[in-house]
Amino acid sequence: MLRRILFAIPALALSLTVVNPLSTANEAGSIQFKGMYVEARTCDVWTGPCFANADFNLGGMQGVMAWRIEKGQAGDQSLDGLSVVAVITATNTLGLDQRSPGKAVIIVDSKATATQREALVRFAKKQGGQFLENVVKVHAAPIRIDGCPCKSNACTESMPASRN
Repeated sequence: MLRRILFAIPALALSLTVVNPLSTANEAGSIQFKGMYVEARTCDVWTGPCFANADFNLGGMQGVMAWRIEKGQAGDQSLDGLSVVAVITATNTLGLDQRSPGKAVIIVDSKATATQREALVRFAKKQGGQFLENVVKVHAAPIRIDGCPCKSNACTESMPASRN
C-alpha cells in the first residue's frame, strides 16, 4: 500500500502540468468566465494495454480539479483573479460510469469575499458535475495556479530535426 501511495504522489504531481486554457467565455450557473482548468488524476486510470483492466474499480478513483478565473462575473460580483480547487474521490475508476456519488472537498480562494466564495462553490459544482454532487467540506486557503501558455492550441511543440 505504501509503495502505491509513494508512486501515486509523483504521478499526480506530473499530471498537474497538463493545463487547459479556457480561451472563450463560458457560462456555468450564471457565471461568465475566462481562465484556465487543470485536472490531475491518480496514475492508475487507463494506463496501458497490458494491465488496463487489472485495477478496474480498484484504483484510479482520486483526482484534483482546479480553475483559475482570469476574467469572471457572477451577477454583479467580479471573480477576476480568483481560483477554486476540488479534491475528489469517486466510487468507481474515473472515466467510468459512477454507481453512486463520491465525495469532494472544495477549496476556495482566501482572497474572495463571502459572496465570491459562494459563487466559486456554485461554479465548481456546475463544472464538476457528478463528482461534486456530494461536497463534504469547503475550505478557504491561498491558491496559486500557474501554467505555461499553449501555442496554436497545443501544449506541446515539435522541434525541427537537426541537420547533421
